[in-house]
Amino acid sequence: MSGVQVGVRIRPFLPKIDGEDQLCVAMTDTQTICTDVLGEGTEKKFTFDYSFWSFDGYGTKDDGYTYPLDDGKGYKDQKYVFEKIGVSVLDNAFKGFHTCLFAYGQTGSGKSHSMIGYGENKGIVPLATDEIFKRIKENTDPAMTFEVSAMMCEIYNEKVQDLMVQVAKRPTQGLKVRESKTLGIFVDGLSKHAVSCFDEIQKVMSIGESHRSKGATLMNAESSRAHTVIQVEFKQITTFQG
Repeated sequence: MSGVQVGVRIRPFLPKIDGEDQLCVAMTDTQTICTDVLGEGTEKKFTFDYSFWSFDGYGTKDDGYTYPLDDGKGYKDQKYVFEKIGVSVLDNAFKGFHTCLFAYGQTGSGKSHSMIGYGENKGIVPLATDEIFKRIKENTDPAMTFEVSAMMCEIYNEKVQDLMVQVAKRPTQGLKVRESKTLGIFVDGLSKHAVSCFDEIQKVMSIGESHRSKGATLMNAESSRAHTVIQVEFKQITTFQG
């Protein structure tokens, strides 16, 4: 597997703004094809590690989870995206590597849905953290213990703020980003919260989500106005007998 993998995902249309929306994207497993629907119909083809079609071809269960219908359109649900991207990130973390998953796109493009999710449609972050604790429970080595902690911050107006701190109590100048020979690059003063189960890490993310800077745009009434960073620190500690 390459050091960096790139996937692109297409979501359903947002509520129509002018009623003139036209679908101009098609996908295969790795290829994304964009068509000039307003011109001569020319195509541009782009190849990625993954192209996730989540535009249509889905049904909704009673609990709200969206799942692929057997109609040949190949709808990719939250679990599929996690299996293709999230599991490899998690596997590398268990091997001792630093891993990072970065979501990029304009407001309303579906970043929060893919990364965090809503309701039963859990995103990569909660699915990955749930899997961490499942793997910990499966450990049978008495000499190995685990420590998990979570941090959450945002970059807004060129300032870094701790999302676990209420807005009124945050430093006006923000937190400083520093570099250490032993710690690498880190946010000085960012609070770290020890978690021992999935429910506790869900609580951290819920609090952080409620403190994000948000504001309405033409594309998204609940758009985040900042870059959000979720950091999960996972330590495997092996005790050697002398």
